Amino acid sequence: MNADIRALVLEQGSSLTHDLTVACRRAGVFILGPVRDVAEAQAAALEMSVDVLVVELSGPSVNVLREAAETLGGVRILGATDDLDPDVGAAVIAAGGTGLLPRNGSIATMVDALRRAAAGELVLPDTHLAALPPRLRPVLTHLLDGHGEKQVAAQLGLSRHTVHEQVKAIYRAIGVNSRAELFARFLRR
Repeated sequence: MNADIRALVLEQGSSLTHDLTVACRRAGVFILGPVRDVAEAQAAALEMSVDVLVVELSGPSVNVLREAAETLGGVRILGATDDLDPDVGAAVIAAGGTGLLPRNGSIATMVDALRRAAAGELVLPDTHLAALPPRLRPVLTHLLDGHGEKQVAAQLGLSRHTVHEQVKAIYRAIGVNSRAELFARFLRR
């Protein structure tokens, strides 16, 4: 995970680009941009290798993030925000993003988020997982270990119907629609 990473910033100003440039200057993470819209991001991605697109979240920017996810295909996308509410994280994931970059985080936190996103990991604060009701956490753990609903039910002593309903609640809480999306977007901890 020590390879150089190129992160492109999509924002209307330049403060996020500046902050990330300063934070990442000795970390092997190169900050590019800013670009103002998805078309500029696409043009930049065609000219140079981009591992992560950081989209400043403000106003309807989850829609911008969704458009970027559809347009840029294999580029991982982080929403940069000070609002770390689990609903914001779920909206970013549902829009095709990889997670959240805390604007007010430490330098180490920002660099770690960019590296994890480039590696294809889900990047959400621990508080988002902690927001899951305790009864859902064992089910999530078993799912991430590769067990099916029938196996989870047997291991936890629950009915298959109960496990099925809990799995649906987990998908809603994390902002995914299927087990494949859960695996694709979730960092195993």
